Amino acid sequence: MEKYTKFSDKATGISPFMPIPNNNGSRSPALIPLKVLVSIARTIGSMPFIILLALIPINGIQSLLLRAVLFICGLLSYEVNIQGVKRAKDTTGFLPVKNEVYFVNFTSMMDYFILWLISKDSFVVLIPDVSGKLTKFNTLSFISRALCGDDSITGSEFTFNELTNKIVYIFPEGTTSNGKSIVPFTLTETQWKSFYTDLCQDKKTHKIKTIFLKLYPSHLTTPLNLNTLQYLHRLLSEPSINYKIRVNFVEDQTLLKVKNAFAYNGKAKIVQGVDLNSKKEFAKVFRGRR
Repeated sequence: MEKYTKFSDKATGISPFMPIPNNNGSRSPALIPLKVLVSIARTIGSMPFIILLALIPINGIQSLLLRAVLFICGLLSYEVNIQGVKRAKDTTGFLPVKNEVYFVNFTSMMDYFILWLISKDSFVVLIPDVSGKLTKFNTLSFISRALCGDDSITGSEFTFNELTNKIVYIFPEGTTSNGKSIVPFTLTETQWKSFYTDLCQDKKTHKIKTIFLKLYPSHLTTPLNLNTLQYLHRLLSEPSINYKIRVNFVEDQTLLKVKNAFAYNGKAKIVQGVDLNSKKEFAKVFRGRR
């Protein structure tokens, strides 16, 4: 493991791009045939819904189809915790609504769908490119970006009219991690300030918050590239999938305060010394071990 040391945060020892093994699967080899059968059955059951999702524009019918797909895939539960709100209290009134901006950590393609489940209004997903400029991702391009493990899948240009009366989700890291920490942002302070200034031209109050997503089981995160079939097999082999969601408030509009909000109450570790370039180098070393 020494060869991976330089790809870890020196303060915490966290290696954010190290794939997490499926320990449950390795301990139960006798269950592998059963898992394969479950995976095949779920794939067959979900394919008609997935095809319809691709063909039908966003509306109430698509929402029902998506819920059916997520249920078949095993996404059975999620828990939302809001900063300053007791767990016993109903959090429905604190869920994302239009004209709010949320910074979100990036762990897998499933992030898109859990955000869809908790959103009370339509939303837009933005991810920075290598220069730090924010670009727009739809469902399919987000899935591709999450599975490619790097920046090879790019987003599209957008106008601020497309953000009007929408929830804006920003994935500032620009790349996926294993969910153990927040990696340095690809989004730059300059690009963020320019974006936020233009966004506020509509004279509306755009509250800024963070969402820290924790996916269980954690081996479903995709810090490195994985092809679609591999991931679907991994996803559909799990009896259940769960998310823990932590929403924190940002004191002001600087990216430093955004990072502080992620780390509030020790809920997320902020790592240093690793970025998209070091991730690409790590991927070569990690793949080369085989």
